[in-house]
Amino acid sequence: MILKRFHQNPDDRTIRDLYGAIVAQARSLAFYTSYGVPDTVQGRFDLIVLHLVLLLARLDREAASARGIGQKLFDLFCRDLDANLREMGVGDLAVPKRMRQFGEAFYGRQAAYLAALRSPDGRALEKALARNIFNGMNGDGPRRLARYARGLLREFEVHDRSALLRGAVAFPKQEAVVMPEPKSRDFAAPWRVPVTVEEVAESGQHFDLIADAPIRAAVAKVVGLRDLPRFEASFDVTRRGSGGLHITGSISATVCQNCVVTLEPLANEVEESIDLIFEPPELAPKTAAHPEGQRHGVDWNDPEPLIGGGVDLGALAIEFLILGLDPYPRKPGAVFETLQDVNPDQGPFAALGRLAKRQEGH
Repeated sequence: MILKRFHQNPDDRTIRDLYGAIVAQARSLAFYTSYGVPDTVQGRFDLIVLHLVLLLARLDREAASARGIGQKLFDLFCRDLDANLREMGVGDLAVPKRMRQFGEAFYGRQAAYLAALRSPDGRALEKALARNIFNGMNGDGPRRLARYARGLLREFEVHDRSALLRGAVAFPKQEAVVMPEPKSRDFAAPWRVPVTVEEVAESGQHFDLIADAPIRAAVAKVVGLRDLPRFEASFDVTRRGSGGLHITGSISATVCQNCVVTLEPLANEVEESIDLIFEPPELAPKTAAHPEGQRHGVDWNDPEPLIGGGVDLGALAIEFLILGLDPYPRKPGAVFETLQDVNPDQGPFAALGRLAKRQEGH
């Protein structure tokens, strides 16, 4: 397989180590059992692409030598994919077409993910992941994977440059990191600022909210923070149609978390944008159901349900605070143990080939 050829010089070993680490992380069971990524050839391909896009984005901001490593990393990805397509039984005449399809998929996802990371829309990355990995469905899976991706990008930003260029990249284990889930809006929020449709003027209403010390302490306990020295929110609320609301704004906070490596305290800033539409449930479109009768997800174009004729801005602010938390807070210089999960004598897509053959046998 392709990795066997990478023993000639230190640069080749760097590429092999980086690529092997990406594939090892993309194989992690938690993505498929906890995050809900489809355990298929396409699902595994998409996770490798996501990790590769994030690492290439980091390398692209370095000097020419680092960008050269990024290009070689992408070249290895393409060669290994080509080799494994052939091993999976794809004929010589069909391989170029399949490679073009995979190339288009990679570049399309790369453009979508990088644009989403730059977007002021706090949920743009969730939407991009939902479209590309979760068949367009909203829910916990895209939300958790978006938080993971943002945290991983921040991890790359503080990663030691020289270690990265030696191929020493390490990924945190998802199962070992507490990833708080957004609370439903009917939970007992410690910050309550209810607003009903009737209270909102026809011209709209602006809210500047600052949580006081008792509220911040209560929110920190609910969210799982060491401390919450500052928590503010700004909302513009306007009426929409027959009984609906359009809410835009942002939340801003200073949070104190524990470093996931050293467990020492560290402070981070959280900034999240909000743009949501709320409508009464009876006006919401019907949602596809799971074959067993359970709700499978909702389309990103669907409005949020307006329960009881109003929205609790405090609970909404807490939800977006949770979404904006770094799932892997790490002090500069604190290093995770490098994963050793790839057999260097196998191509990283070998598992995909075996998976495809099993699926074809069903």
